[in-house]
Amino acid sequence: MKFIHTADWHLGNRMHDIDRNIEQQNFFYWLKDEIEKQEAQALVVSGDIYDCANPPVESRRQYIQFLTSLVGTKCKNVIIVGGNHDSGALLDSEKDILELLNIHVVGSIANMEIGDAVFELYDSDGKTAAICCAIPYARESELRQFFDEPVDDGTFSDRAYKTVYENALDIAKKIAGEKNIPIIATGHLYAANLEGRLGEAKKETKSDDGTRMLDVVGKLGSVHAQIFPADFDYVALGHIHYSTMVDKNPKVRYSGSPFVMGFDEANIERNILSVEIDSEHKTNVKKIAVPQTFNFRRISGNCRYIMEELGKYKNNPPEKKTFVEAYFVQEDGINIHNEIEKIEGGFPENVSVVSVKAQTKFFDSESHENLDMDELKNFNEEEIFKKLILQKKSSLFLDLPDEEKEKTKADLIKKYLPLFMEVAAEIELGEK
Repeated sequence: MKFIHTADWHLGNRMHDIDRNIEQQNFFYWLKDEIEKQEAQALVVSGDIYDCANPPVESRRQYIQFLTSLVGTKCKNVIIVGGNHDSGALLDSEKDILELLNIHVVGSIANMEIGDAVFELYDSDGKTAAICCAIPYARESELRQFFDEPVDDGTFSDRAYKTVYENALDIAKKIAGEKNIPIIATGHLYAANLEGRLGEAKKETKSDDGTRMLDVVGKLGSVHAQIFPADFDYVALGHIHYSTMVDKNPKVRYSGSPFVMGFDEANIERNILSVEIDSEHKTNVKKIAVPQTFNFRRISGNCRYIMEELGKYKNNPPEKKTFVEAYFVQEDGINIHNEIEKIEGGFPENVSVVSVKAQTKFFDSESHENLDMDELKNFNEEEIFKKLILQKKSSLFLDLPDEEKEKTKADLIKKYLPLFMEVAAEIELGEK
């Protein structure tokens, strides 16, 4: 079985009001060609199809036109699952029609049986070639229909997701019977132990892309690699915006987003993943770089450095339309906005400074380092709360011996973290 894994399209995104329709359409043209070139039998899209729950009409049109353009290609199967940015109800509203084209949509896990998310994938002869357990993004309230045991040790996400994936695998195995075919799964969640995480940046650990950053984290609990049964031949994940493995497992991967979703992501290579599983259930994954319609660049530093870098565009215009963010260090008596206005008229037409942002810091008492506010997106809310608790109570443990220090930290987290998480849950419920 050979398929393409992609995710996090965020159709309708307008970063700093940049119209991205052309960029997104170019991606779809390229993706169709790449699917045909790779002779992929399936396409798996692991959530965040849209950037918001009520996407623009143009984005919905692009989505449907692309999916229907695959009819007649060797790609006989498409799996679409919802992400945390999507309206599961909106995606599911079109599932009956798309099912006629062998396009399987699971927008939401709410009020459904696990078996409804398990699909057979077919080859060009109409024979079953694989089985997919298409699990979308799931909120805690939705997971509780499958796992509702009391949990007070912070492992609810792990235990609930593990139950869901094990149940899906059991159903897939029954469908497969004696057939020697691969079983794959999807997910849209935040996994722990990623390569390239900010938490590892202090060790200069790089992702398999050679990049230390970035992920974009929403209000999801962090889950661990052991929730995915080893019998899955591949797990196609979405939610993290760069290509990476979970816990160094080459069969559990994020494809990353094909698009830059923020200037803090500007230097990260964009990929789709070509996945091939042979008759011996060996999984081979190949990254395919996504060509970019636009250039995005963040220039970080003091006013003088930023102005020097911007000035270079006058004599060396870029080939592609280029959007720039000036990410400046604040200096007394210097107004960088005025300085940029002085030279903007001299920019080539295809260069635009669309964001001017001051660097702000978040103090980390544990490491005595300053964390960039944009870099905080690499933490989930639980990690941020832990840092705030330890920062506030640092006087209780800073001078203690190491062993006693760690015990004091653990006691503080155990005492205060549930209160923070309870407030966060109330806020999230209030937003729905």
